[in-house]
Amino acid sequence: MNIPDGFVKVCNINELKDEEGKQFFVDDVEIALFKVKKASLP
Repeated sequence: MNIPDGFVKVCNINELKDEEGKQFFVDDVEIALFKVKKASLP
């Protein structure tokens, strides 16, 4: 998978736990990434 210019890969999707955040630093900027469950509609 090619990463477009201006983007940085910080992890794989399987490294994230459901509904739990993970902290990363990208170019000295702190970011948080969360994996959320898809809402089921009635």
